[in-house]
Amino acid sequence: MTGSRSAGLFQDLEDDDPSVVGNYRLVARLGSGGMGKVYLAHTPAGRPVAIKVIRPEFAEDPEFRRRFADEVTAARCVQGLCTAPVLDSDTDGPRPWLATAYVPGPTLSSAVAAHGPLPVPTVLLLVAGIAEALQAIHGAGLVHRDLKPSNVLLASDGPRVIDFGIARAADATALTASGVTVGTPSFMAPEQASGAEVTTATDVFALGLVAVFAATGASAYGDGPSHAVLYRIVHQAPDLSGVPAQLQDLVARCLAKDPDQRPALSEVIDLCRAAGDHSQLQRSEGWLPAGIADGIAQRPVAPGPALTAPLTAVVPTSPPAPPLLHAPQPRRKRTVRTVVVAALSALVVTAGAVTAYMLTGGGTASAGAKSPRPLVDSKTVTLPAGSHFQLADASLTPRAGHEDDFFLHCAEFEGCSFGAYKSHLVRLDSGEEGSRETCRKKLDFTDHLSTDTLSMGSQICVRNQQGWAGLITIKNMSVSEPREESVVLLVDVWRDAA
Repeated sequence: MTGSRSAGLFQDLEDDDPSVVGNYRLVARLGSGGMGKVYLAHTPAGRPVAIKVIRPEFAEDPEFRRRFADEVTAARCVQGLCTAPVLDSDTDGPRPWLATAYVPGPTLSSAVAAHGPLPVPTVLLLVAGIAEALQAIHGAGLVHRDLKPSNVLLASDGPRVIDFGIARAADATALTASGVTVGTPSFMAPEQASGAEVTTATDVFALGLVAVFAATGASAYGDGPSHAVLYRIVHQAPDLSGVPAQLQDLVARCLAKDPDQRPALSEVIDLCRAAGDHSQLQRSEGWLPAGIADGIAQRPVAPGPALTAPLTAVVPTSPPAPPLLHAPQPRRKRTVRTVVVAALSALVVTAGAVTAYMLTGGGTASAGAKSPRPLVDSKTVTLPAGSHFQLADASLTPRAGHEDDFFLHCAEFEGCSFGAYKSHLVRLDSGEEGSRETCRKKLDFTDHLSTDTLSMGSQICVRNQQGWAGLITIKNMSVSEPREESVVLLVDVWRDAA
């Protein structure tokens, strides 16, 4: 699950969150993603654990359940210093779940966003550590399939690779689940992008992409709409112009188009050792740059079991934003003391759980203050195929081209999709309240949504780089030829929604 993040929060449990999963009493909500929600809990001895509860639409799919059970069984066999063990699970209950260790430390994506590219010695130790983690994962018969910076955790004693285990299970469901895509376009291998066979070499390609990101802060295949990035991955050479010389050979070999030409993981480790001019790689507590290491050292302890005692009390909250489209008022939160951390709180979830760093709750009105009002109040927009609009535009007038915050792209053999070039999108689940607060809290964003997964009344949250949020409600979609497609949208925009 997956941008630039600042200090995070352990989020309060809400009325629709369970209070107990298995034998674990939940303490706080840590995040959500395409496969489920992640919670903080503790073992009877007080050790923090991360518990991921699978979303209902996956839980209702028998094929997903079968594969999920197989993946959890295999993931229990993964033993490695650079992963976290699966501690417990229930794959047969109404809502499948699994529990893994909770480990503090920023994701690679958030660390680079906050501190910039990593120095070469750190990148070499990072890549070698990820390679060791992949050796353990592959040894258990798994392929990660979604290795990316947000799935790499930077702990004080080395990296952790997380969020594997349900990737293959999700493959069985992805074609029927609304808005779910397995894999992240910017970190896919050519064989993934083209629908060919996925093997352990697929993870090696992703490792090369992660190395480029760690060393440069950028993608080897650029940014933009997913279909454009995937085309470049399949047909074009990567941009390695910003990669330091010591890493060029390592990265280039990992990014070979032909899977058979990519190095084995043991060879990746040898290449890291050779690039570092050392016969043996040595990782100390000082392997991370000072800014990142200091943030880990200052991280407060996660809220403990004692905070779960007054579950029936209600924490006073600020007045909610005005409801949209006669949506229900926001639910009150069950009390769990909110703990602000100095850096993003990380959660290690192996075998399908997620490491999530939470966004701050900025922008909430203080007691007695007026709630933020929409900048654009229920503006109806007709958006033709091949056009876009910006949230900053008070008139929300569509313009030609695939740019800015929200656009509609259609291709003859690919169908139509909504996209975001300078912002991020997430579809709201059925029954979720369409509001500024809901959009502000969402974390599982993407850069495109197929219109095939949407219908009249579907709602989409949009967040741009300026911290503005928009709620898109689909009023009508045409069924004409793809290049003549158009949609009628109801749009509300809020400033200060970051």
